Amino acid sequence: MGTASAPAAACQTVAASCPCFALRKASRAVTQLFDEALRPVGLHATQFSLLVALRLLDAVRVCDLAEEVVTDPTTLSRNLAVLQRRGLVTLAAGGDRRTRLVVLTAAGHAALSRALPIWDATYRRLEAALSAPEAAQLLGSLDAMTRLAVSAREDRR
Repeated sequence: MGTASAPAAACQTVAASCPCFALRKASRAVTQLFDEALRPVGLHATQFSLLVALRLLDAVRVCDLAEEVVTDPTTLSRNLAVLQRRGLVTLAAGGDRRTRLVVLTAAGHAALSRALPIWDATYRRLEAALSAPEAAQLLGSLDAMTRLAVSAREDRR
């Protein structure tokens, strides 16, 4: 018994026009670029993003951080465990037994301070490939796409 092949024309349409397909491809490429750039300070792009969010949010509940960075709590917990083992964040008890607060440690602040100039140089390389208005438009479009997708998910619940 043979298996049916997926229609090539439909797959070509997905590859050419699906925002999810395009964003995931771009995300992997950009993440790889920043991972490579941040390697000297021992951070991955995902870890850097969490440190930035924590610097801006101060002490924050894990569930609120997950919402802010648009990730599921399980993935966030795995990533926070790595940062905690490295001493870059601490998890403290919150207002009740079920709530945990995430806090950036002094070592986390130091790692972020070392990473920021590297991030800036890498960002400038990407930005140089676009004009300033194109870069601003791209970031605005990505923000709008994120808000739209989050809203659509919430509407489905």
